[in-house]
Parts: sequence; C-alpha cells; structure tokens
Amino acid sequence: MKNIASGKKANIKAYYQQKAYEKIDQTVPEAYRQEAYEQANQEIDAAYQKAIDTYNLKDTSFTAQPVNVYANF
Repeated sequence: MKNIASGKKANIKAYYQQKAYEKIDQTVPEAYRQEAYEQANQEIDAAYQKAIDTYNLKDTSFTAQPVNVYANF
C-alpha cells in the first residue's frame, strides 16, 4: 500500500514469487523444492506474460502518479 500511495511501481511478480516460495517451503519436502520452485516460476511467468499482454504493462508512456489510498472505499 505504501508503494501505491507514493506512486512507486510495485514489483507484483516478485510479490507472488515470494508467496509461492513461502508456501513451497512450508508444504514441499526439501528434496523436491528445486523442482517446485521451477514449476512455480514457470506458472508465474506465464500469468505475468498474460497480464502484460492484456493490460499493456510495457507502455512506456506510463508515469507514476501519487495517489491517496483509503482503507474503506
């Protein structure tokens, strides 16, 4: 939320990678984690590419704008 309020670009891909890694660390035996990390990365990359294509995230005309974020809309 702080990044959104300041106008900084959030790294959504890194956020979902971190969440996936945390879940893998909690649920997958250590011997299989590398394979699970690779699979998670592939799924995240595919979803991220779909978002890039759908929402034109590579638009170079984007300029960050500070906004006010309220808890209740």
